[in-house]
Amino acid sequence: MNFQLKLLAAFTLMTLVFFSCTKDDEPEPEPEVTCPTGFVLDSLGNCVVFDPCDTITCGVNAVCDAGSCECVQGYEQDANGDCNTTWAAKFAIGTTAARDTVYGDNGSFSVNYNMSITEIDSVNLSTTNLSGIGNTNTVEMQLTSSTSLNINDTDATGRVFNGTGTINSNQITLNYTISYNDNTVDTVETVIVL
Repeated sequence: MNFQLKLLAAFTLMTLVFFSCTKDDEPEPEPEVTCPTGFVLDSLGNCVVFDPCDTITCGVNAVCDAGSCECVQGYEQDANGDCNTTWAAKFAIGTTAARDTVYGDNGSFSVNYNMSITEIDSVNLSTTNLSGIGNTNTVEMQLTSSTSLNINDTDATGRVFNGTGTINSNQITLNYTISYNDNTVDTVETVIVL
């Protein structure tokens, strides 16, 4: 019996040693990392600042801002949602009818005439015969948004055109002054039908 007790004691001791060794060799589970608001866990397990534009690719003439693609100045979305339409392109219509209402040093009157509008680039337009002054009269306008523009130009004869304009669906309304070489000034409202 002594032998059996010795064998049982040896077996019990081996079992205790085995379980204590295997238990100590098992790796501790990694603690779960949670990042504060505004941060995300990167592939290395670090909390990094969350950038909503990291996974977004915007097309030509567009940039990502807060997770959304927005057109750069001078462009707007086309029917497909791409920023391929310039602000100026939709107003470069060639020859069109215009009507001026004039108040100023040269009297008060209204006049109907034809003028032309061409695109210089995404935000700049060139007009010919603005205010019915003549086909050699070229005045440039700059679009400041898809619905507004500025006029600040001097034509070839030295007349200074200065003012603003608004764009509503099929019409441009310009409000500006013309300063002439003889120091007279006219205030003009031009309505252009697109």
